[in-house]
Amino acid sequence: MIGNVLKTISALIFGGLLGLLFGAISGALLGAIPGLFFLEIILFKQTILMSITLVLILAGLLGLMATGLVNKFFDVNDRPLIGVMLGIFVGIIVIVFKVGVIGYSDLDTSSRYIYFIPIFYGEIAGSEIGSIIFSISGAAGVIRTIIRNRNAAKNNKQKLEEIKKSLGMDASEEKRG
Repeated sequence: MIGNVLKTISALIFGGLLGLLFGAISGALLGAIPGLFFLEIILFKQTILMSITLVLILAGLLGLMATGLVNKFFDVNDRPLIGVMLGIFVGIIVIVFKVGVIGYSDLDTSSRYIYFIPIFYGEIAGSEIGSIIFSISGAAGVIRTIIRNRNAAKNNKQKLEEIKKSLGMDASEEKRG
């Protein structure tokens, strides 16, 4: 019992760290795309739309990556669409309650470093989203593996009892021998 709890806790911690890394890298790479056109995005006052779109695409991508890794390492067959939907749900929560959006009124367009804002924003949002999604997916994979192993052990025990009964062996005969 304690071993299963430790496995789940380690999956949460390892998943969080892995998600932090994958999220930050993916967010920076994905944030570089709007970073190329960020001055035009500011001039057309589309920073809020760009922020929401960036986070939702990033969250879906991270959910897909987390589902793929869990399927590979824990021998479960989750559908990629479930991972994408989980990612989008977590992305909406993160953008509303944690990260927010980039506002265009407080940006200085004369700065040379304005093109790096979407990269840093994507990195921050990606690390937040990735740590949550990878932790949830990893813990769910560990719990499902534990349940599957427990059910398999029960089935094996029942089959053994059926074989003993069919051979005419009783529990009382085992105790004598």
